[in-house]
Amino acid sequence: MGIIGKRVVTQAVALILLAAASAEPATIFDNSPHDGISGTSISDLLVAEDFTISVPTSLTGVRFWSAQASAADYAGTIDWFIYADSGGSPGGVLFSASVAATNTATGLPAGGGGYFEFQNDFAMSVSLAPGTYWLGLHDGPVSDTTFRDFYWGTTAANVTSTGMYQELPSLPWIDSLLEQAFVLSGDQAPVPEPVPEPGTLVLAATGLGALAAARRLRCRRR
Repeated sequence: MGIIGKRVVTQAVALILLAAASAEPATIFDNSPHDGISGTSISDLLVAEDFTISVPTSLTGVRFWSAQASAADYAGTIDWFIYADSGGSPGGVLFSASVAATNTATGLPAGGGGYFEFQNDFAMSVSLAPGTYWLGLHDGPVSDTTFRDFYWGTTAANVTSTGMYQELPSLPWIDSLLEQAFVLSGDQAPVPEPVPEPGTLVLAATGLGALAAARRLRCRRR
């Protein structure tokens, strides 16, 4: 193969790699890192944390961290919910499902007392308009309120609201006073370019006309 042929192959491979990289879902909302200090039980409670998006978004994945005494504290599935916002607390359920999340030990301690950090990942397919929403999580089906040492890990306080929890089956939401650690991934619609106001267009056209007239005048003088 000649030098030109090798260059073509190299460029093709680079384009394929670039396309693959661009296809990776982007981070839509990041409420991490997990601080390994505390957590809110999601085995006997339903816990929710808020997030805000500014453009139309397709959510494709969730990552959150848990503090567990052992891998056996994971029930094998996660019930998740997307709630509308209702005056700073979870409102109506917009989407929900039960999924088999990957529950992977990181080897790090979490909260002391024999608890360890686990990273949890699962996929979803949800389309949302710009606004504020709440992500709700429960270890196993919400019909199962058996207490297990499975806690949704916390992160440092930030500008978002603190998490809220609900004693099942459906008692009022209560402020947990904790900030839950999680990351949402997916795809967002591109932000549209600002459209010039009519007055701006008129000024631009006037300016271009003046430049053209000045050029014609210079040509005549020559």
